[in-house]
Amino acid sequence: MSDAARLVTAAELERFPDDDYRYELVEGRLIKMSPVGLEHSHIVAQLMWLLMQYVRPRKLGFIGTELGFKLHSNPDTVRAPDVAFVRAERLPVKRSKRFWTGAPDLAIEVLSPDDRAADVRAKLEEYLGCGTPIVVIVDLVRRKVEEGHYSTEHEVVADALRLMQARDEVAEIKRARLKDAIDRGYEDAATGKVIRLESDDQIDAFFADL
Repeated sequence: MSDAARLVTAAELERFPDDDYRYELVEGRLIKMSPVGLEHSHIVAQLMWLLMQYVRPRKLGFIGTELGFKLHSNPDTVRAPDVAFVRAERLPVKRSKRFWTGAPDLAIEVLSPDDRAADVRAKLEEYLGCGTPIVVIVDLVRRKVEEGHYSTEHEVVADALRLMQARDEVAEIKRARLKDAIDRGYEDAATGKVIRLESDDQIDAFFADL
């Protein structure tokens, strides 16, 4: 196999020298991306700052930019969203310099002028398919043409925060129901009998069905 056709691994990508370009992997194929322009950089910085105002005081997790997420292995796929959020309970005790294994809890991609619609759609579906519950695609050109007079970064963050808050509220309701079921049992819909949750497997199954 020629060097041009050889698949690249995530471990090899981590060792790439800094050459001012950005790289992702798609099924082992190296995707080289140009440095971003001024507007793109400004929007990403604004998104980071606005999200940090919500996440940091509540100690909700990690907000980062262009962190590599290893979504698939053999062949490897590594995506690096412009802005990503990972919940606190998923963070390791010791920070690592390596790519994150798994999907982010929030991914925001700011489109560049040369991004192709098919590539953007593939990336969005990849995040969702790997478990990212919230994916935001910021199309600055299209939204300016259609709407034209609002602060895009503020509206994007507001949408993302509303989704994050809604997920937190649902999770809190689930936790309350689970606690009640552990304390008092729950009524089986088919038999009418009160079932006691006595094992970890029963608890996991009950929570998954909520």
